[in-house]
Amino acid sequence: MKLTCRTLALALALPLAACSSSGSDADQAALAEEAVDGLASGKWDISSRLASMDLSQADPDGVERAQEMMQEERTNTMCLELSQRTSPPATMFYPGNEPCSFKSFTMAKGRITGRLQCASDTIEPARLTGHYDQKAFSVTIIKTLPGNEGRTTERTYSTGGRHKGTC
Repeated sequence: MKLTCRTLALALALPLAACSSSGSDADQAALAEEAVDGLASGKWDISSRLASMDLSQADPDGVERAQEMMQEERTNTMCLELSQRTSPPATMFYPGNEPCSFKSFTMAKGRITGRLQCASDTIEPARLTGHYDQKAFSVTIIKTLPGNEGRTTERTYSTGGRHKGTC
């Protein structure tokens, strides 16, 4: 009887072990990706706009141009590689027409902070702050620019992104 109970227990345990063992490679990759802090790899839709601008030094034409710029929204689609999840390229957060790179960048526990150096940044790198989860992010970028008579002015940009699936 002892042998029969052991045999029966083994016969029942083996199918259960087979069910709980590894699934497909895609399932394993998805589980591994979920375990890592960062953005999901794949296709991202990104939108960016000029949110505010110090217009105290602007002439009337400059004010009008700035107001037009604040109505425009730049959109971009990009693919994020698995290796870029915790250190995405600068263009993900500032999808402009100029080359930019990070002087510093931290992305952990849902918070993003950094300093972004773009070709137009002649005074100091832009400040980047925001938050994220695997499927979305939102950042604010504050750029300090030269103004009139040696003064400086600030522009604030708002960028957000949503994960859209595979590339």
